[in-house]
Amino acid sequence: MTSSFEQFNLSPSLLKGLVDMGITTPTPVQEAAIPLVMEGRDAIVQAKTGSGKTLAFGLPILSTLKSRHKPQALVVLPTRELAIQVCESLARVSKDHPLKTIAIYGGVGLGPQENALRRGVDMVVGTPGRLKDLLSRGSLNLSEVKILILDEADEMLDMGFRRDIEFLLERLPAREQTLIFSATMPEAMENIARKYMNKPAVVKLIETEKPNEIAHFFVRVSDDDRIDALISLLQEPATE
Repeated sequence: MTSSFEQFNLSPSLLKGLVDMGITTPTPVQEAAIPLVMEGRDAIVQAKTGSGKTLAFGLPILSTLKSRHKPQALVVLPTRELAIQVCESLARVSKDHPLKTIAIYGGVGLGPQENALRRGVDMVVGTPGRLKDLLSRGSLNLSEVKILILDEADEMLDMGFRRDIEFLLERLPAREQTLIFSATMPEAMENIARKYMNKPAVVKLIETEKPNEIAHFFVRVSDDDRIDALISLLQEPATE
C-alpha cells in the first residue's frame, strides 16, 4: 500500500498545502522523521540534500505549534541561499496556516528583518552570523524557542560555525527538542549531540563510500593537450 501524509495526523491546512504543491507521497526521510518530531523526540537524521528534509521537520513543527507571534522554533543552516529556500518551501506548504516564518541571513540590511521580528513570527530560519547579530542588538528573542533544528549541520561545522552553534544552543532556555539533519556525522557533531541532546533517535538514510572503494588515477599530458585529453576521458565508457 502506498503511504500518504494522512497517516501523520498533520494539520488539515498543511495537507491541503501539500496537495496544492502536487506532493502526495512522503519520501523516506519524511516517513522516518515526521513521527519522531511529532512525538517530541530529539533526533539525528542523516540524509542527503534533496531528500525532502525541509518538510520532514517543517510539517510536524508547523502542525504542533500554536500561533503566538513569538519565535518558538529555530532552524539554523549554513547559507542565506538555503535559508531562503527553506523559508519559501515552508511558506508554500503553510499558505493557509496561521504560523508565520521568517528567513534571517546576512548580506542584506538589518532593518527589514528587525521590522518583521517586531511584527511577530513563530518560526525563524537563519544563518548563525546574522542570528548572533540580531541577538546582540536585542532584536531577536529566543527565550521561548522550544524546538531547535540544525540543518546541513556537517556543512556548518566545515564552515567554522561550531562556536556559533554552541552560542545559540546556550541561549535557548525553553528548548525541549533538538533535531540534527546532516549528510555525515563528524566527531564535532557527535560531541554536540552528546552535550545538548536527550537520548536522540538516530535515522540513517544515506550510504557513505568507503575510501578503499574509490579509485583514483591521473593522466600526464602537456598543456597544449589538456582539453583533448579531457574530452577523450569523458567520452570513454564507464568501467566497474
